[in-house]
Amino acid sequence: MLSRRRDRSQRGKRSSLTHFRREWKVVFASALIASISATAEAGGLVLIAAAAEQIGTPGAVELEMGPLALDLTFVQSLVISALLIAASGAGRVLANYLTIRKRAALTRRWRTQLVGGFLASDFAHQSEKRRGEVLETAGQHAAAAGHVLEILANALNSFLSMLILVAGAYALDPVVATILLVGGAGLLLVLRPMTKRAKRLSARVASIDVEFGNHLDEMVRMAKDIEVFGGSRWFGRKAAVLARESATTSQKVFLLNRSAPVIYQVFGLLLLLGALAISSTINATSITAIGGSALLLLRGISYGQQLSSFQQNIARWTPYLENVLHQLEVYEARTNEFGRLEIASVETIEFDSVSYTYDEGGSEAILDISVVVKRPGITGLVGASGSGKSTLAQLILRLRRPTTGSILVNGIDSAEFAAESWRRTVSFVPQEAELIHGTLTENVAFFREWVTEAEVRAAIEAVGLSDLVESLEEGFDTIIGPSLRQVSGGQKQRIGIARALVGRPSLFVLDEPTSALDDESEAWVMKAIRSLSETCAVIIITHRASTRSHCDILIRLENGRLSSIDPVS
Repeated sequence: MLSRRRDRSQRGKRSSLTHFRREWKVVFASALIASISATAEAGGLVLIAAAAEQIGTPGAVELEMGPLALDLTFVQSLVISALLIAASGAGRVLANYLTIRKRAALTRRWRTQLVGGFLASDFAHQSEKRRGEVLETAGQHAAAAGHVLEILANALNSFLSMLILVAGAYALDPVVATILLVGGAGLLLVLRPMTKRAKRLSARVASIDVEFGNHLDEMVRMAKDIEVFGGSRWFGRKAAVLARESATTSQKVFLLNRSAPVIYQVFGLLLLLGALAISSTINATSITAIGGSALLLLRGISYGQQLSSFQQNIARWTPYLENVLHQLEVYEARTNEFGRLEIASVETIEFDSVSYTYDEGGSEAILDISVVVKRPGITGLVGASGSGKSTLAQLILRLRRPTTGSILVNGIDSAEFAAESWRRTVSFVPQEAELIHGTLTENVAFFREWVTEAEVRAAIEAVGLSDLVESLEEGFDTIIGPSLRQVSGGQKQRIGIARALVGRPSLFVLDEPTSALDDESEAWVMKAIRSLSETCAVIIITHRASTRSHCDILIRLENGRLSSIDPVS
């Protein structure tokens, strides 16, 4: 399994070098359209210059541009020039549409892959991620990364357009074109340090944005604790510090991005004036050649200016792209592995010398556990906090894989069972159930399409929530959720237990299921669990003596080790 993960990681690194491979066809199509548009624009500009020379002078408009020679009337030259300029504009709109559409598709694909990658990754990795980072990467960073494709396409379009215009100018006046081309290339080299600094600052902005997202997530999640313990001032100060640092760094990035094109434009125009002055002293060039060359080079400078700004923008958005690609590589390397065997029911669970370590080289949370749990019956996991109970439960649920040893279900390694089959057979109730913003039915069915309405109703009745349904305005179709007040804490926990009951799984794992319940609610829950234990294997993590009394066997853990296995009389 580890070797397969390393292989996937290597493939992810290779693919990151060619992450726009699927988009190059669109990029090249856009570049071809932009090149045709630039050619039309060059022809239109030269015709304008030639027509301007004939104003007030009767006769035809004569134009020589390398091997091309035209003899047109003044009106014909204006009409053809207008048509060429209009065609050039239409072509550029089409080229932009192609790249913008592909950028939107790319952003959608990355967001889908990031969400899918997170959901497919193993629980050990998911539990390590901060929610703010996940939200920021799949949200803002994926959208920002999409800019890179558009910028690359526009940069290629601008480069080809500039090349075509300069080539046209070279055909009219080689001296001016050569001077401007050499000077423009030198200017790009001079601006290169600004580009590198902009990229470094942009990477810092991306990092601050992730940290700010994590901080806001933590603030919202702990709003009650902040209010009770008076943490508002500290959270506000930290948010202000992060916001100030982000604003200051972003300001520097924007200043560099906006300054480079201005510098390029000013020096480009100065180069053009100097080149025209030199050309006029050494060449007897016609007014049409000088005017046409000047118009073409002015447009060439504008494309060069855009090319310079694209270089700055690539430096700005690349850190977001790198973060998205890195996260995709990590998710691919940490994809959860499942087998293909089907399982109808859990009869026995055997821990065979199982150990688990959270951090490589760290101390074991679980050490050399060997125990067998059989169906039916209730097995209690007891022990002090930190003794390894929750880790053991996560190993049973396949949320984590043993560092050493194996967990056998019905005599087969639990990793060999298919994910969907396993999830129908095993269920879980956390210490504090979470609700989604949806109907009561949706909260119990929890997106499992195979769960029937009858099973939802039976589960609600089993945990004693029939009165709640009757009190809700729309019954099972009433919207409930974490921010709404239709249900109490005890009722929310019972909804979580009802969620675990649907489908009649054969193995239940419950982590302190009655810790937040009053005596009446606990009685309902334990009655349901006792009924289940007649046909199912039930494993309960508990500290409460009232819950332990319902168990058939108690497995006691101390410091990650098995301390004792005792029947409950």
